[in-house]
Amino acid sequence: MVATFLAAVAMSSACTAGTDEAEPARSSSAGAGGPYTGPWAADFAELAEHTDLTFALGAIADSEISDQEAEEARGIVSECYAAKGYTVDWDAYGYETAEGPEGSDDGATVMGECSFADGGVLVLYYQILVNPGNDDMMELSAVCLAEEGLVEKGFTGDDLEAVYQADDFAAWPLDVADPVFQRCMRDPRSLVGN
Repeated sequence: MVATFLAAVAMSSACTAGTDEAEPARSSSAGAGGPYTGPWAADFAELAEHTDLTFALGAIADSEISDQEAEEARGIVSECYAAKGYTVDWDAYGYETAEGPEGSDDGATVMGECSFADGGVLVLYYQILVNPGNDDMMELSAVCLAEEGLVEKGFTGDDLEAVYQADDFAAWPLDVADPVFQRCMRDPRSLVGN
């Protein structure tokens, strides 16, 4: 079974994740740290509020997530998957691809438990990687889509949000498999890759 999951999901999802197996050391003071600085300060504070993992709190203590801390986070998440018989890999944008044992049907549950086993550090790392200024991603994506000619000039982040909220993917006006669409949605400024 193969499942793909966008690691760059809302931080509120990190609140419910966790596992009792091979759990990293936890701090006794949830939300410790801060005050956080920079364009992602509120997101660091939210992560700290929703985790008590020592690793996560240490990784965000300086209001940055280094490549080394991201690698350590990948290791924690990978260990969680491995404990459940899964393997996991990430693309350049933080999308997870997990593969489980033949015939397994618990992929969504395992992803829910393991994707945030690091406290949400890796998710935030990838969000910062493609949007260091913490600008409105819907707006950035809308501008990219317009610049690439996939939508009319003047298409806004609100327009893109409305398309998402319509819950009618049959009426989706864009080809989501188009590599240009994918780039605009994942990396609208081409900071990570092409």
